Amino acid sequence: MKTTTFPLRDFLVENKEVNFDLASSSVSDISVISDKNIFSSFDTGYSDEYSLELERKLVDMYGKVNDVEIVSLPGAQISNSLVFLTLFDHGDEVLVESPNYEPLVKLPKQLGLKVKTIKRRYENGFDLKLDELQESISKRTKAVVLTNPHNPSGVFMGKEKLSKIQQFLEERDIVLVVDEIFRDFVKDGPSALEVGRNVVVTSSFSKIFGMGGIRIGWVASRNEGLIEKIHRMKYHMNLLNSTLSERMTLNVLENRETLLTEVRALAQTNHSMVRGWIEGSKHIEWIPPSAGIISFPKFRSPCTSYELAERALKDDVLVSPGRFFSEDCDDHIRLCFGINTQKLAIGIQKLSMVMRTWD
Repeated sequence: MKTTTFPLRDFLVENKEVNFDLASSSVSDISVISDKNIFSSFDTGYSDEYSLELERKLVDMYGKVNDVEIVSLPGAQISNSLVFLTLFDHGDEVLVESPNYEPLVKLPKQLGLKVKTIKRRYENGFDLKLDELQESISKRTKAVVLTNPHNPSGVFMGKEKLSKIQQFLEERDIVLVVDEIFRDFVKDGPSALEVGRNVVVTSSFSKIFGMGGIRIGWVASRNEGLIEKIHRMKYHMNLLNSTLSERMTLNVLENRETLLTEVRALAQTNHSMVRGWIEGSKHIEWIPPSAGIISFPKFRSPCTSYELAERALKDDVLVSPGRFFSEDCDDHIRLCFGINTQKLAIGIQKLSMVMRTWD
């Protein structure tokens, strides 16, 4: 099988040593470990004890839905991969939003699925138009794949719109797959699981708590048959998660509400700072994200998004070129603001100085 590239990941890794990281989509400087000694004696063998406890506690997070089934996996990326690998067959068609998180397009293509895209347009506030979605569906369509909040814009789709999409798809026996990795930034933001049984969601704590290195994610659905298929495939590929990672995640779940308060406060403070900066600039504009730490501003410049990012790097600032999310978004950058607020202030000031050179 010919492997595919992941330019966004390569760009971020190659330039990770910058002092002002406005590209990382995870929060930083959040302490997720309590005083509890998680390193005390525990079973490190082939035991399902921690997986079962973790999955029960993850189910509890979807409190408004009483029939959720969960498979815990090593990260959201693997979770998305297993959804595509397990639920669809070679040649099936999936409809994916654009701009998008690139693996959600490239991975299904690699697995032999036919991928079509539907636009979320800047001029429409990155909203997904229901009539355009309906027109894009064909008899071969097996799934619609979304992120909510939308990656890269941070715009959140509410329950009413999700319900309309779900009902239309359910009538045609089409699965709605929603990556909800940023949803916890939206206080009381409904999960797509609330709207129907033909929904599969994926998530992790990589973004909201900066736990990317722990590698714990999950797939959730109210459709027991779909989850059983994913469970069976998991056992062929990844019999158990890391025991230590599961223990650490259980510790975080015990303190989840306190941590969420801290994280949301950071996100709100930094969002206000970025909003003020953008509203006062003649070089850049945006659709404000609903909540969280990612956004997809549009800039006014003769240069491409990659050229802008390279110029910012010379001033020790990292941003993500818009072209990594869609070829027609080369006048956008993904701007993230989950870092320390003081660092953020310096970072956007430096970015302003880069943009002033266009005058």
